[in-house]
Parts: sequence; structure tokens; C-alpha cells
Amino acid sequence: MALWGTVDTLAATPAVYTKTTSFDATDAAVVVLASNTIKLPGHSYLTGDAVVYNDNGGTVITGLTDAATVFVNRVDADTIKLYDTKANAITGHASTGLKSLTGVGVGAGHNFVKVPDDIYFVDTTEAGVAANRAKGLQTPGWVEYSTKTVPATVLSFDATAGGVNLADNVISVGNQTVLATGSAVTYSRGGQTIVTGLTDGAVVYVHNVGPGMIKLYTTANNAIAGGATGLKALTVVGVGTQTLTAADGVTRHVVETIVPMKVTAVAAGDVGVDGADDSVVADS
Repeated sequence: MALWGTVDTLAATPAVYTKTTSFDATDAAVVVLASNTIKLPGHSYLTGDAVVYNDNGGTVITGLTDAATVFVNRVDADTIKLYDTKANAITGHASTGLKSLTGVGVGAGHNFVKVPDDIYFVDTTEAGVAANRAKGLQTPGWVEYSTKTVPATVLSFDATAGGVNLADNVISVGNQTVLATGSAVTYSRGGQTIVTGLTDGAVVYVHNVGPGMIKLYTTANNAIAGGATGLKALTVVGVGTQTLTAADGVTRHVVETIVPMKVTAVAAGDVGVDGADDSVVADS
């Protein structure tokens, strides 16, 4: 059996990412109707996990649907309840969205297959779609993809002559995080005397002069050019510690290629690992 499938389905997803937990659906001590719970010793599921229920040719548990996705509410290390949505599973309400189990099934091979929320298959066509490439989804094959928000960066500086060089219109920010030239920042005097040439609460743009030294411009293009046009002329120093804050948190795309493979859209299909992958990996 191949370790890596070549079609865009949950069944083809590398098994290490899709834990399968089997159980005997005929056992009333496993499928506990009175509490709408299922006993799975050491299951390791977390509240909110999506799983696909399979009866594997047996008779379905009344209250569930074969091959349907449900969401776990972790009761304890050995017990789960099932809900219709992730939000309801997280809330864990006694009735809203709860899968009411009214009859045990038939068969000892029923199972739950965990649906990974960050594993995707990218075919050769999808790898060329501009929207995907902008996210870093450029290599066909199995990939792990997520996003994270990078917090806003705040640069503090001494607004007196110790940190503001009027002759060169340079502000010293020391060994703080380096912002790319052209980055937008908002200036704040922090209740202190303003640096003349700047406007409290206004957006300006960074030009890196050298290590720990920046100039400020009226536009990103002017900052990138780094000339006299748009340069903020600093004519009088301020007082105290003041700040330049970069734009609020930026979303970064995090992509790791698990195994590259050139598979066409026709061969891969477009079912998706979770049935809704097109919201992340844009179709052609």
C-alpha cells in the first residue's frame, strides 16, 4: 500500500495525518445511548476535531450517517460526544447540535477518521493559479498550510537630541526589529512634546539608512527611492520616549511541502481532504 495517495481525497491523505479509531458499534458499553457518548479508550481527540464516521459495511448507529463528517466534544481521555458543527462541539451544549444516539449499530469495524485541518493536495494546475502562488502554494503534491498573524511592531525612540539627528533627518531606533524600507508606521508622541516635522497619529514610511537608523517619508514609493522627495524634515527635537508603530498584525502564509508529486487536475480530482478545500486551494 502506498504511503502517499495521488488523488485529492481524505482516503488518499498520508495516514500519519488521518488517525483512524475503530470500535465495536454493537457494544452498548461502547455506544452509550443514555449519555449520547462513545467510549474510545485513549482516543487523543480534541474538542473541535472533525472526524468522518464509517460503518464499514455494518449497520449505522442510529443518529449518525455513514461517511459523514461530525465534530468531537472531548468528554474525557476515553469518551467523546459528537456534534453537527465545530462551533457546537466547542460549546458542548446539552442539546444544540448534539448527535442524539438512539440505537447501537451492527459490526465491530466501525471507525472514525480524523480530518486534518491543515493538509492539502495541490495538483499541477492549481500550483499555477495566481491566488495559490500568492499563498506560497506553488509546488504540486501534499502540503501543510496554515496562516499566522504577526503582531504589530512598535519601535520606540528617544525624541531628544540623543535619538533625533536634525541635520540628517535621521531617527535612531537602536537594535530593535528592522522594518523593511517602505513599511508604513504610525507616529505617536506619547503625550510628550512632538518632534517638529512629524504629526501625531499620522502614517509615515520607513527608509533604512543604516543599522538602527531610519528616515521617514510621506509615501512608500518615496521611502523606497530614499531621495529628497517626500522626506520628512525634522526641525526641532521632541521630549521623552516616542513610538513608531507598524501596521496592525500582518497575516503570514506558512507552507511546508510534505511530498512533491506532479499529478494533473484530471488525475487528482477535486474532492478535497475535507470536502471544502477550494476555500484554501483555489480551483483552476
